[in-house]
Amino acid sequence: MEKISIIIPVYNGERYIDSICKQLNNQTFKDFEVIFIDDCSNDSSYRKLKEAKKKYSFIELIRNEKNEGAGYSRNKAIRLAKYDYIGFIDCDDEIPNNYFEVLTEKLFKENADLVLCDVKVIYEDGFKDNINSYNIACHNVPVKKIDIIHNDFVAGAWNKIIKKELLIQNPFSEGIINEDIPAIIGSIFDAKKIVYTNQTFYKYIQRKSSVQNGSKISKKFNVFLAVDELIFRKSKSKDLEENKEAIIFHQIILFLIFGLIPIEELKHKRKYLKEFEKKAKKYNYHKNFYLNEFLNQQGRKNKLYYKLILKFMECHLFFLADFIIYLGNLYNKVKDKSQKNVIKSNITLEEIINIAKENQTKSFDISISVVVPNYNYGKFLYQRIYSIFCQNIKINEIIILDDCSKDDSVVLIDEIVKSLKSIVTINKYFNLKNSGSPFKQWAKGFKLAKSDYVWIAEADDYSDDHFLESVVKPLIKDKEIIMSYSDTSYINGNGVKLTNTVKRFIDIGKTGHWDSDYINSGIDEIKNYLFLNCTIANVSSVVFKNGNYQKELDESGSYKQCGDWYFYYSMMQKGKIAYCSKVLNYSRLHGDNSTTNLKKEIHYNEIKRIQKEILDKFEVRNDAKVKIEKRLNYLKTKWNIEDNNVEKY
Repeated sequence: MEKISIIIPVYNGERYIDSICKQLNNQTFKDFEVIFIDDCSNDSSYRKLKEAKKKYSFIELIRNEKNEGAGYSRNKAIRLAKYDYIGFIDCDDEIPNNYFEVLTEKLFKENADLVLCDVKVIYEDGFKDNINSYNIACHNVPVKKIDIIHNDFVAGAWNKIIKKELLIQNPFSEGIINEDIPAIIGSIFDAKKIVYTNQTFYKYIQRKSSVQNGSKISKKFNVFLAVDELIFRKSKSKDLEENKEAIIFHQIILFLIFGLIPIEELKHKRKYLKEFEKKAKKYNYHKNFYLNEFLNQQGRKNKLYYKLILKFMECHLFFLADFIIYLGNLYNKVKDKSQKNVIKSNITLEEIINIAKENQTKSFDISISVVVPNYNYGKFLYQRIYSIFCQNIKINEIIILDDCSKDDSVVLIDEIVKSLKSIVTINKYFNLKNSGSPFKQWAKGFKLAKSDYVWIAEADDYSDDHFLESVVKPLIKDKEIIMSYSDTSYINGNGVKLTNTVKRFIDIGKTGHWDSDYINSGIDEIKNYLFLNCTIANVSSVVFKNGNYQKELDESGSYKQCGDWYFYYSMMQKGKIAYCSKVLNYSRLHGDNSTTNLKKEIHYNEIKRIQKEILDKFEVRNDAKVKIEKRLNYLKTKWNIEDNNVEKY
């Protein structure tokens, strides 16, 4: 059995010593030594470490003669490490009990030089609720180096196990922060084989005390020294040439975008903008490919905001760059305080015709059919059709399905189709009898659609102009993706936002999974997230790969409350799923949302039914059964459901 050395530098970490030692002791993988290096802490860290060494046999303890910094401490421990593979932890972070078991199993089974896993970020705010985000370390298997380097946490030592000889060849920088950039990215360059696992994660905790002020910002400029050292060391490396722009973007440019621009309390911001421009100019960062990609992914206002700042910095007009940042902060404060109607009101048929003509001048790499199911939503039809044609992607086909509406929908649909049929392929289909199921309408839409992809845009919902552009982007890159969706906001009948996001409603397990964009295998999505609850709030937020899904939708129709959940579950078994964390879809909540006791009982039993099928079919995450039981007990109490009304599966 292979063994590893785990290195943990400590400086004034007395609050965290007991916790990290317990976490290490609870690891399911036991074949390791832990080297703590106390960097002359001036609290009780060293005393607590000596006590821990007596308690835990796996601990080795070193103390520096003077305060040297994390880079020096890690290099010293690497030289003293007994084993050929080395993992790193920061003493104030956290790891699951299976952390080293999962990483080492992958590492040794594949005979790799380096293994890495995902990162869960916790932004701690005193006793307030944590805000979680999830960083996917790598989206592709087998792993390509650019997949890792084009990532916010590429330089982090702590979510990796690395062959010792690579770290000897690529030591940590000493005397600066960002000491890990030359060591970790250099090791990635030199590694012959890198593997990735999404079966565990490293919990990286950002504490309130670490909010950057002026003096700490000055130290953050050490990132330039670290990147320069990496470039100097690897000047003849082919990997450097291939990945340099990604390195500059993630290590240098994102320092500007997220480390300087948004910090309102930062004094003398103009001075720091000037310093950044002076140091970064040699990288030709204004023409960086990934920066341009980042800008193009922004909404129109954000794109203009960043472009103005960057242009003024490039022209050395730092007072204007600073002023734009001030205006941006002011705008965000005003926006946050006001309720915003997200829907254009008083839309005319003439406006729809004009926007449809404009849309048809656009082009895109894949074709989109838009299916618009409608039942008594005539008052929203103009808004919905208008929002479809506002997309930055050409609409190839619109299919309007009316399910025997009793309002004026049929007249309006006739009018819309007649006005647009010379501009775009648009067809209407009227049921003579109400189908009684939205899934029958969805199935009809898929059957009629002629394009590569289908967007079911329900008639009472609305979409941001950038919805399709953002959601379709991963579909172009990866043909295995079966469905791609965005975050949603709930709106009322008048189009006023009721929520800024639905993340807290779908992420009931508080995983942070939906805090950033991702691509995931559908099976993994089921096993780790969808087993607990329906994690897609609204079908209008999804673009599907076209296909024959009659069987899946027929089964969905057997559910009264959870048919959409079953359909997404069925689709995820067919391929990958992609997610965009921006709110680009607006789902309308209507006034009459009363739920009878009978509906609650049906809903509860259908939840059990789907969960049972998932548990029977898949090896879900270890804590799934506990989470399911907790969820069902909560719903039973909240909905006041009697035991004799609970079905057994």
